Amino acid sequence: MTTATTTNEAEARQTTVETLARKIKLSWKKLADDSGCTDDEKASAKQHIEKLLTKYELKINWKTGKITDARQQQAEQEPVKEQPKAEAKPKKEKTKAEGIWTTADLASYLSTVLGKEITAKNLRRHLRTMERYNDGKMTHYAWTGQNDPLVKEVIESIKAKKAS
Repeated sequence: MTTATTTNEAEARQTTVETLARKIKLSWKKLADDSGCTDDEKASAKQHIEKLLTKYELKINWKTGKITDARQQQAEQEPVKEQPKAEAKPKKEKTKAEGIWTTADLASYLSTVLGKEITAKNLRRHLRTMERYNDGKMTHYAWTGQNDPLVKEVIESIKAKKAS
């Protein structure tokens, strides 16, 4: 069997399933909504629905009325033979460069120096208010340590803001 034939059969099956699903859904709605039906009529409609479901290998959720193709569910549940995958590459771990401070490091240092709780998030907010770091782009902050002139500039800026 060729791929084109298989595709045509699948499309034909899908069309048939959709048509039947509409018919079954209408019958199901009558069962669910029509209180004027007698119990015999409801039983007959349910039996008719079950007959169609069995004949065309369909399933119904009786609470919602949703129709699904049992063949399609089986195909999805069957394990597909997978080709062995190439070994996964190990994830690169971001390593912190020695002697480079991040905003978290600087925030910790500033908290001890200034005696005030400063979070990395609040520090970044403050840095964006400074002309040096307000370039409108994403900035990756990095300092060489407490003797870095930029760290001293940040400390002065925070003290000036605190004083005002």
